[in-house]
Amino acid sequence: MTLQFVRVAGSLALVLALLLGGLYALKRWGHWMKKTGNDGWIQIIAQHSFGPKHHILLVKVEEEKLLVGVSPQGMHYLSSIPGSAREAFPRADVHEPQSVQSS
Repeated sequence: MTLQFVRVAGSLALVLALLLGGLYALKRWGHWMKKTGNDGWIQIIAQHSFGPKHHILLVKVEEEKLLVGVSPQGMHYLSSIPGSAREAFPRADVHEPQSVQSS
């Protein structure tokens, strides 16, 4: 009875060790499995984060550029961007926000 318990416990420990080792390996080296080629028809050109769960993406789909907002509620189309992204979005520090005065 005791020998059988030791064999079952050892087998369980071996299976758990293999699972944990596989999870560790997948987390550590799994990014190599991702497709990282630039030949896809969807590319993320730029990303700006507004917090841990809110950001906007400038996405190129074939030859069209789209501005997409990402939040915990989902992804939302914001705008199409004509021309190059550099022309559409000049440096943010050039244009200071103007305050609105109420009368």
